[in-house]
Formats: sequence, C-alpha cells, structure tokens
Amino acid sequence: MDDDRVHPGPVLRASAFPLTCESRSCPVPRLLRCSCVAACQNHLTSPGQKTVSIVIAGPNSIPPGQAASLVATEVSSDGRGRVLTSDVIWESSDSRFVSVSASGLITAGADPGEAEITARYTGSLPPGQTAIASGKKTVAVLPAGTFIVSGSVRNDGGPLSDVDIEVTAGVAAGTHVTANPSFRLYGVAGDTEIRAGKVGFETQVRRILVNGNQTVNFDLIWSDSLPMVAGTYTLSIVAGADCRANLPANARARTYTAVISQTGALLQVVLSGPGMSNPWSPSDTFAGSVQSTKAQFTPARYTGEGTVAFSPPSILDLLEAPGKYFTFFGSVAATPTQDGYSGTLDGSLDVLALSGPWDIDPSVVLASCPSKTHQFVLTR
Repeated sequence: MDDDRVHPGPVLRASAFPLTCESRSCPVPRLLRCSCVAACQNHLTSPGQKTVSIVIAGPNSIPPGQAASLVATEVSSDGRGRVLTSDVIWESSDSRFVSVSASGLITAGADPGEAEITARYTGSLPPGQTAIASGKKTVAVLPAGTFIVSGSVRNDGGPLSDVDIEVTAGVAAGTHVTANPSFRLYGVAGDTEIRAGKVGFETQVRRILVNGNQTVNFDLIWSDSLPMVAGTYTLSIVAGADCRANLPANARARTYTAVISQTGALLQVVLSGPGMSNPWSPSDTFAGSVQSTKAQFTPARYTGEGTVAFSPPSILDLLEAPGKYFTFFGSVAATPTQDGYSGTLDGSLDVLALSGPWDIDPSVVLASCPSKTHQFVLTR
C-alpha cells in the first residue's frame, strides 16, 4: 500500500490521512488503514452512537405459494441507517404460513394466515454496547385483492370466549374461526356477511364491505328462549354395563344432592353427600351449559398424576378412609325428562388412592371403568 487509495466498500471514503469511514475517524498510521477499513465495515455508528433498532422492509402480505425478499436495516441513535447483508439471523414464528431463509427470502404456505418475522443482528457492536438489536415484521398470507377482518366478542361489557365466527357470504364464505374473545379472518374481500354464534346467546350477523383490513366487533346478548335449569336435584351416576365389573361394588352407583345455579346458558353444579367433605376442596363442583333441547356438563379429569403438581378432578367422593376416592369425568349430554334431565356420561369412573392434600406423590388408580354409556340422571 504505497499510496492513499483503499479498496472501495459500501460505507467507505478514501482520503488522505487520517482515513474516515462515514463519520467514524480512523487516525492510524498508513500501514494500519486496512484494519480500520475492516472495523468500519462491521458497523456504521460513530463513537458514542448505538444501534437502536433493526427495521425490516418488505411486503406486508404475499399470496399463497409466492415468495418475496425482506431487507433489514440497522438504525443508529444518530439516525443513520445501513442495510445489513450479513450477520443477520432470520426467524419465523410460524413457518406453516411464512417461512424465511438465511438471506431474508420469505415463502408463503398454501393457506391464509400470518407469521411474525424476526431479524436478529449478530455482528460486532460499537464499544460499550452489549444488547443485540432485533426487528420484527408481521407478514400475512392472503390471496391477491383480499384482506384481514379482525375483532372481538363481548357480552355485557365483558369478554366472551368460545364463540363461533363464520363468513356466511362473500369471497371467504365457509371460513370458520373461534373467538376467545379475539378473532382474525383471512382472505376476506367485497360484500361480506359474518355470523357470530354461541349456545345460549342470540346469533348476531353483520354485513360489511371489505376493501382493506378492518375491525368488526360483536356484543352478544343472552337468549330469552332458554329453559331454566337452576334448582336442587338428586344426581345418580351408574357405571356402564361394559366395564362395571372393573369397579368395587360401592363405586358402581353413587348418589348426590346437586344444586344447580344458572347464569344465562351457563350452569354450575355443586354436589353434596356423605363422602364430599374432604381436604381436596374444591372438589365438589363442575360446569355445564343449557340449550333449548338439552343440557351439557363437563366434569374435569385429574391432571399431573404421579407428580407433586397434581390437580384434583372436579369431583372427589371419599369411598373409604383413609384415602380411597371415587371420581367421574368426561362429557355429559342430557335431555329433559318429566322431572329433570337424563343422559349418558362419555368418560370414566375411577377409584383413586390419594395420600393427602397437595403435598403428595398422588394418584394411584386402583380401578377404572371407561365407557360411553354411564348413566347420568338428575331428578327434582
């Protein structure tokens, strides 16, 4: 290197000594200028400046099956920007919808949806900076000319979950999602009809003209046509004939007093009986819902068996002291009778050995009767 020339680069200026790289001075002897050039290429910030963000440029949406390139730019605290062509790790939050290559090339999957793309800079940083900046960008997969309709569902000012959202007319007709309480519909365009429905609530239909991404919210009200289930009943649980021989005699049929409370379509059942007073409280309550022609109940299974993270089931009924309990769990479909509701429990009746409340190595299953035909009868 016998003259003042240096190899050109995207962020370098050749000059007489001292050599300058953008705003970063390199006051070093001529023989060390190449080292300065390499250092300047690693980052753009001048002394005291820091990388404050990584900005990702590129399309917000691409059609299914197509590809596009994203570009990451390092932005420093003095407002300067530099396109990053290396030292970047690209990641996708959901490659089913959008995958991304090591160079920032994104490829859309076959189905509408979206993913968050992250660009993480791994190159050298200015002195004193330890945090590595990253940038994020959400990319949607949408057929050309279509958009996203998002929103949420409420009831009496509060969030409402498990609501069926369906596009019933328009380009995306037939699309179903579940609102919990938020929802997003992809591939919507033009004159569109959207229905929001949930058992026990009046169905609501909205008609909108979609020519861009937009928000549609629903506020559902209780249905006036629901039967009143609330009251005090006798609940009988009888094991299905296909497995009842698996259970001890005192677990093949159990009877309880059941007090049912009702809020709109939602039910809560609280059981009482000789074996229901136990240290596993609460283990006497399960939930349900009512429709015009049936009632549904969902007593829950125990979880975390064999670990100290054990959670008891909805119901624990003491069969024998110490520590032998009866439980039932699954799903119940019951229809009205003259004096209550009668149906079947699709689940299991189990006998468990539990050594004590909460500080145990729990859940030895002593007996189990899984069946779709357990009897579930509520009688006033």
